[in-house]
Amino acid sequence: MIVATDAPKAVSRWHPEGPAFWLTRPRRTLRAFTHAPAAIRFDPSLPPSVTRWTFAHQAHDGRVVVAFNEPASVGRLLIRWRLLADVIRHLARSDRSLSFHDVLIDLGDGVGTDAPPDLLAFARRPGSRARLIPNPYLLRPRPWLGPAMPWSFKTDTAYFRGASTGSTDFDANARVALCRVAKTIPTADCRVSRIKQVDAQFAARLEEEGLVGWRLPIWVMNRHRFLVEADGNSSSWDRYMLIGSFGGVPIRFECEWEECWHGLLVDGTNCVTADRRSLPEVVDRLRSRPLEAVAIAEAASRTARESLSRRHLQRQLRDALMAT
Repeated sequence: MIVATDAPKAVSRWHPEGPAFWLTRPRRTLRAFTHAPAAIRFDPSLPPSVTRWTFAHQAHDGRVVVAFNEPASVGRLLIRWRLLADVIRHLARSDRSLSFHDVLIDLGDGVGTDAPPDLLAFARRPGSRARLIPNPYLLRPRPWLGPAMPWSFKTDTAYFRGASTGSTDFDANARVALCRVAKTIPTADCRVSRIKQVDAQFAARLEEEGLVGWRLPIWVMNRHRFLVEADGNSSSWDRYMLIGSFGGVPIRFECEWEECWHGLLVDGTNCVTADRRSLPEVVDRLRSRPLEAVAIAEAASRTARESLSRRHLQRQLRDALMAT
């Protein structure tokens, strides 16, 4: 177990608990060798999801230093801080000027309007002063992501799969609302595929209303023309990038959270917005105007390919870290 000290402590590239963690999980061992070396320290004054980052080539053996509020946060936020540390290490290999000190990054799902302006976050509520950086799921490599299926081969389906995250009020939950409305749309296939963070009554209503579906592989999105995204606890992370990569039309259903690249989105150009009243009409219009739908899908693909490329997003992260 890691012991909290004032000086940063080197972290095993396998796992904070040490190599023994990976010896009992052989499927993850190969992936572990790609992790960047890092060091951690603890500062109880930090909020639970807020971390403090420092990096300089000449300090701490070139390791990224991350401060957490307590040891439990290291494991709870493991995937997110590991992905960021890996990207920073990658940037440092080609940029000897990369250096930053005590940069605050919230590794939670998103921040509200009370967040301070010196805080970096993956997503924020409208009106928040926090500065945005690319979310870690956009930054991870996806070597398995194949080419988009030709439009003529895709089914004329409005498709969604996602967890039941978001509002714990059944009627206010955006993903529940999406699946309910989709039942009125011919050949729509929108279902909750993971029941999370809700009580038994909420889960029972999902079952009773027929809103639960199989959790399918991500590449199944490639088979459908109209791909819907809806906020959960926060923004839908990398779903737009996947939709664009698969050549579908992104339908943004009651999306409120902001990410650093959302300023690129233009309704009717590289996405379509909808709510629980307009969704049937939106899908019907796209189906009746195939040339318009194809143009939106192609524009979304360009946005994903150019503005959401890993190289472009890595530069955005670098600029945000250096400007703090």
